[in-house]
Amino acid sequence: MTSTIMEFLILGRAVGFGLVIYGIYLDVPSRRKSVLQLLASPYDAN
Repeated sequence: MTSTIMEFLILGRAVGFGLVIYGIYLDVPSRRKSVLQLLASPYDAN
């Protein structure tokens, strides 16, 4: 029972991680732009 739950959690985490990576690859230009804005915003505030 415990091993089944652990396998399910690991599988779910792997699937979620894969979806995140897939979304980043699909969305590279806009994601990179938003990341650069996030990185630049503290410096703009200062």
